[in-house]
Amino acid sequence: TGVQTCALPILAVTEKQRELFADLLTRHFGFDTTTAAKMSERITPDNYQNAMDKLMDLLNRMRDGMTIKDRAAYAYAALDNFFRGITFQRRV
Repeated sequence: TGVQTCALPILAVTEKQRELFADLLTRHFGFDTTTAAKMSERITPDNYQNAMDKLMDLLNRMRDGMTIKDRAAYAYAALDNFFRGITFQRRV
């Protein structure tokens, strides 16, 4: 018989996970360390994976030629909307 595996829910967000998130914000989006740390405090066990997915989506879109004058401001607004539960449909 096959062995079934399932992902265990995240019970707590570790300091290392918050540091990783903040580091990505400073290194790839130009956040200052204070703003990045404050944004990482908004991560919860319930939204951690989706927050990381959102961050990777933003990074990939910017790498794929999306021209943004102020990467930090754009990423901040997108993540702020994400954490507040606001979504926008992408124009096709």
